[in-house]
Amino acid sequence: MQNLLTNTSSKTIVVPKTVPPKEAAADILESKYTSIKKTTSPTHVFTSRLKSNQFALPKLPKIQMPAHAHLLVIAAIGYLLIVYIFLRVHPQSIAHFLLPNSYLPLLLIFLFANFCLFTFIFHNTRRGLLLALLLTTYLFLQLQQFLTIKTALISAAAFLIYELVISILNNHRVSSSHRS
Repeated sequence: MQNLLTNTSSKTIVVPKTVPPKEAAADILESKYTSIKKTTSPTHVFTSRLKSNQFALPKLPKIQMPAHAHLLVIAAIGYLLIVYIFLRVHPQSIAHFLLPNSYLPLLLIFLFANFCLFTFIFHNTRRGLLLALLLTTYLFLQLQQFLTIKTALISAAAFLIYELVISILNNHRVSSSHRS
């Protein structure tokens, strides 16, 4: 052990070089393998890379909202209002609003919420309105205690026939306009 401490042979101690920062290392490699010498500082290189979006995050695809998504939100608000009416409002307080025994606020909210929902589902305002009117008619007849199977089938048949006639007329009008 003593021999190792006192031995002063010609061994040289190699001091490790400091590791350059990433920007400086990239500049050193770039200067080695390119013929053009850069005279810019490492911070300038870093800021120029920031300006060119080299370090930017990848762009995420935009989320495409459905064309009529606002109708779905309005329908949800309408249905929440209906739930509020069922849970918090006494039926007799809205039963005689403007018309006797009509439950008009409930029917109007129900009609509007169904219109928005079915317009969103079918992407067609006419079909949304027809189905909303049909369901509101059923609710009105039920509130008047007049809904039977016979009246339900008659009103459904009337709405279905009306929809078929309008659809056939629209298809005929579209096909005749293509011929001329």
